[in-house]
Amino acid sequence: MTLSHLPDETLSRYFSLQTAGLADICDRPVVTENTGHLNLLNALIDDLFRIYGRYADGSVAAPAIRKAERSGLLLQHIILWQPAKNDPVSNWLKGFLSRMECEVLSFGQLDYLQELSLYIRANLPCESQLVRHLISINFNHLEVFGILCTSFAEMSSDQLHRQLADAGQVPLKTIAGYDSTWMPLKDMLCGWLKEQMSLDDRVAAAGRPLRKLFIDLPVAHLACLLRLFHESKLLGTGTLADLFRQVCGHISTKRQPSVSEGSLSKEFYGVSQQTAARVKGTLEQMITLIDQKYFP
Repeated sequence: MTLSHLPDETLSRYFSLQTAGLADICDRPVVTENTGHLNLLNALIDDLFRIYGRYADGSVAAPAIRKAERSGLLLQHIILWQPAKNDPVSNWLKGFLSRMECEVLSFGQLDYLQELSLYIRANLPCESQLVRHLISINFNHLEVFGILCTSFAEMSSDQLHRQLADAGQVPLKTIAGYDSTWMPLKDMLCGWLKEQMSLDDRVAAAGRPLRKLFIDLPVAHLACLLRLFHESKLLGTGTLADLFRQVCGHISTKRQPSVSEGSLSKEFYGVSQQTAARVKGTLEQMITLIDQKYFP
């Protein structure tokens, strides 16, 4: 049986094992000491990806010789790229590409970084251009995500909204990305920005003076209604002190824009018959309204 008659799943598994086996052999001490053998193995890996690239497993960790070879090439690509000192993503990326020989990288990631270095050589991008490109090619390295989040954390709400709009408009060229174990960089950034804006809104709301609810009733009538609610067990199990504090903090009346807890408490415990009669009349008017509206 020839390989062409095998199903794709079987071929993928076969070439994945072949790739992993060759990578393992390349890193064995007995082989690393023989340059000739290393070069032959590296050429064999090249042929495997060139001829059977459809089935070769790019997620296999690349051997040291492969990383050294690509590292030298990438350094040539970025040699003219000089990011500004205050460009955190650009400086991190240049450092990362410069030391990639020491990183644990897969064959696929090496190819990915080579394409990225070619973009840098051709465009010598500024920080904003680079970030947009990294989002578009899904460079979902967590270090980049962390750097961007740190820079966003210092921004105002309006700036965060602009960043979210900008990130959302970047077209995603590929879902595969740099690291298949993480979600796309665009999704991570947009999700973080939305959470940060929500948090900022809650913090701002907590520090903003509340607009009190206006009730067109005297404090005595309000206190009578509260007592009716309390004695009807409609207000839960909180203490009366809590009730007075919450009502006074959120309600204003016709004559008292700021109701004190003392005055509300006094009226609550000292409801007069006259006050009760006025409240009864108000409730009767409300009942009449209910009858007219819902029981015609």
